[in-house]
Amino acid sequence: GVRNDGAGDATAGLQQAVDDAYANDLVAFFPLGTYLISDTLRLIQWRPLNADGTQATNPYKQKSFQLAGEHGPGGTRPLIRLAPTAATAAGFSDPAKPRPLLLLRHFESNTHPDPPRIVPADVMAAPVGWNLDTASLFNSCLRNLDLDCGGQAGAIGVVWPAAQGAYVESVRVDARGAHAGFYGLPGRNSGALDLEVTGGEYGIRHGYGAAQASNREVCAGVTIVGARLTGQTRRAIDYVDFVPLVLIGFAIEKDFAAPGATTLSPISLVESSSNTANNTLVLLDGSIALRNAPAGQVALANPGNGTTAGKTLYLRNVYVTGTTRLVQSTGGAGMSVTDPSRWHCLEEYAYADPRGSTGPFASGTAYRSFATRSAIDGAIRTAVEPVARLTVDVGPPPSDLISRHLPTGGFPFYEGASSPPAAVVTEAPFGAVAGAGVEATTAARNTTAIQAAIDAAAADPRLAGRVFLPKGTFLITGPLTLRANTRLFGVGKTNLSVLGAHASWQPTAAPGVLVQTTDDPAATSYLGTLDLQVPSRNLYENPFTFLHWRAGAASMTFDLRATCGLWLTRPRFDPERTAPFVCSRFDGSAGGRHYFFGHFEQQFTSSTNPVNATGYRSVVIDRTAQPLWFYGFNNEGGKTDRRATDVEITGASNVVMLGLKREGGAPMLTLRDCRDIALLGGGAMRENPMERTGSAVAAYVELAGVCSRVLLANVLVQQITEGAEGFALRETAAGGMTVPFPLGLGVWQRGDFDWATLGPGSKAPAGTGAPATDVRLANVAARVRGRADEGPVVVSFLLAGQGTRTVLVRGVGPGLAGLGVSDGVPDPALRLYRGQAVLAENEDWGAAGSAVNDSVFAAAGAFALPASSRDAALVATLAAGDYSVHVTAKPGTSGSLVVEVFDLRGETTARLANLSLLGRCRADGDNPIIGFVLAGAGSRGVLVRAAGPTLAAFGVGDLLSDPILWLFAGSRAIDGNDNWEANADLAGLVRTT
Repeated sequence: GVRNDGAGDATAGLQQAVDDAYANDLVAFFPLGTYLISDTLRLIQWRPLNADGTQATNPYKQKSFQLAGEHGPGGTRPLIRLAPTAATAAGFSDPAKPRPLLLLRHFESNTHPDPPRIVPADVMAAPVGWNLDTASLFNSCLRNLDLDCGGQAGAIGVVWPAAQGAYVESVRVDARGAHAGFYGLPGRNSGALDLEVTGGEYGIRHGYGAAQASNREVCAGVTIVGARLTGQTRRAIDYVDFVPLVLIGFAIEKDFAAPGATTLSPISLVESSSNTANNTLVLLDGSIALRNAPAGQVALANPGNGTTAGKTLYLRNVYVTGTTRLVQSTGGAGMSVTDPSRWHCLEEYAYADPRGSTGPFASGTAYRSFATRSAIDGAIRTAVEPVARLTVDVGPPPSDLISRHLPTGGFPFYEGASSPPAAVVTEAPFGAVAGAGVEATTAARNTTAIQAAIDAAAADPRLAGRVFLPKGTFLITGPLTLRANTRLFGVGKTNLSVLGAHASWQPTAAPGVLVQTTDDPAATSYLGTLDLQVPSRNLYENPFTFLHWRAGAASMTFDLRATCGLWLTRPRFDPERTAPFVCSRFDGSAGGRHYFFGHFEQQFTSSTNPVNATGYRSVVIDRTAQPLWFYGFNNEGGKTDRRATDVEITGASNVVMLGLKREGGAPMLTLRDCRDIALLGGGAMRENPMERTGSAVAAYVELAGVCSRVLLANVLVQQITEGAEGFALRETAAGGMTVPFPLGLGVWQRGDFDWATLGPGSKAPAGTGAPATDVRLANVAARVRGRADEGPVVVSFLLAGQGTRTVLVRGVGPGLAGLGVSDGVPDPALRLYRGQAVLAENEDWGAAGSAVNDSVFAAAGAFALPASSRDAALVATLAAGDYSVHVTAKPGTSGSLVVEVFDLRGETTARLANLSLLGRCRADGDNPIIGFVLAGAGSRGVLVRAAGPTLAAFGVGDLLSDPILWLFAGSRAIDGNDNWEANADLAGLVRTT
């Protein structure tokens, strides 16, 4: 037995438990209590060579380590503590040879026959005859445990440098007096969730340099969500890696007066090689507090090569206190303040590594150093700090800076009678039957039984939607539908809880759907800790969609794996299909938080004869508007087929992808008519983006149509081994920007993503989203080309509400010369109409008897006009209603013309609400421009439209068939649209306004 009362030595018993669980596809479950250990618990996969020298089948197809602690009252967890004995101290006392409490490893043999499986005295090293391979250590998971390093100077809490599908969740390490909390975390943009480290020289350490030897603890991109790192004497985070580290929701605190504290910055970007993708970083929503720091201490250091350049870095909404030097950047100004005692907010800061080659890159040579490009609204920024926005003295960080990114209420679990109740699908009255070889009739009954459990749990307040899928393979013959409050979860993935399609389910046209949700923006649906599986057949012949998600912003997924049988056996087919499959589809009201989201597809075709799979996708996001956040995203579709793109987002808004690792020679991401899209931290891009498309203009990231308020940061190419072709980024619109592959993207922006309104888990605002403020429309204007032979320029405006307002109306032609426009209409005349009635008119504003003068212009905020100019202007007091302004040019004249309406004064119950222009768009690009001014404090939602085809219903001919509009603030494009119905939130707004 194993004692959990804090006495004795549990090492041998725990080691036996984790080994038995691994061998039998079980979870090693730790009941509440304290477990004393005297040596490292070793979780090791062995992969030998075959007799012919080839690598044996990787055990991760069927095997993974799963460790879980019991959930106790008040958030208590089981505790693994290093025993305070002399023997223990002897093994864990040397920080130069650190030793963990928990060690996860995958060893591949380099010798045949199989060398001895003997772990060396230095447990961090590889045994003789074996290589350490973190890239093949998939799907192993650690959750809900506390560890205490016992104050031993060489102790590490957890070593878990794993690959896709692995994670560490809800783990605390007491590293006071020890070396580190974590060495290596799951990478390939899997990662860690809800971590806490107290003390230690390091909080989190991983990468090539973490264990003083090459290739140890390599992670290839870690996404960390929710981390509290306090009291480290050296660094809170110390890493070397070739894919950006993405840290979201964090609190770091270092006391420089604590015993053993060094003057090292809590975070520093290390210069380890010439690879410009290495050691880059994204920080979002966090705080760094320095206590008792010496003068000039740096909070975040970016020394780079120490002379000319640092590493690529992106920060947003990071609070810092305790120093005047918030960010140090070699070759840049960094970010500094004058008062170290206050909290200051790095609203947005980017650093782009200026080094690297730009090409040409010859075929057959590996390159790892590429220039990084930054662009703001289409303009290349060559400065190493293209964005730097700081707000000083902001007060302490928001209390939800971490919790906003963590799962609301935690992830569901089932641990027996002490757990919150759930509908268990195998129990009465449901009676689902597990078994990989069940008959079709049993699978059909399973479909009915599991759906009945879902429906019963949704209707029972005691169950609150909780449905538990025990260990086993549960085959079904039709889709399961999650209800608005369903929380469907299993024991874990990797042959623990499997929900799969029976072999008799053979869709041939539209894809079969394994799991779908109701279409409900208020849904809190959850799906997690299980495998979604379809039979070991070719998905091109029998297409499936594993997941069709339409639940709203409060929904979640976690720890899912989508597989096609034993997908790594890679049977080779050459099918021809016309009905494509999409692994995961998000549409309707889809939103929510999706943690460590990735899909693994069976690889069907040889690279010499790839399937023409233009329409195939790993993920499609279609016209969604609810906040949709992905924390850690791994997409590897299109590694052997020919697909146009792997992830496609069309007409959607409010999508955030935090940490993305890409393999495959097809485009990674296509945005089409989207707005409010952010991708922070993308890497491992190696293959030529045209490799799987055959298109010379293929791009890793492609923007089609009108995409606005888009942010890409730290999207970097790791290396290439073939000639460079295609693009890292391409905008397909005329005049759009291109960044040739393999150059990287430091920061790329089109307008400003709305971070404040559209946070994780929040519901997209209804209607216009306008807050209740005193902001009002103070001025509207139209710049057009006026021609006498085309008739008057007509501008209409609306005074909404009740009562009257006094307005200034102008038609400016000659007066534009003062603004540098020399071709103004020489003598415009204006008339003000209500319906068909002329209310007022003017030709020369300065003529005798005019009520308009310079003081009126000044009061309105209008630019001045020369007294002798032939511009037209009038002042009128008008009741609420619709009005139009007609401005004409004298016969034989033409030129630029600005028509303006200013709201001067009047009853507060009336307001200027709308302006519309009927104008001509010209082939030479001299198109109408509408301007408006919002006055007051705060913000207001506005609807901006460009109507062309719809005017046919009003008898207007000569229509613009497909207008495109852009919204600018000054010279900066902040939004845009091509086809309004392609964007879900715009479509709803237009229909109801």
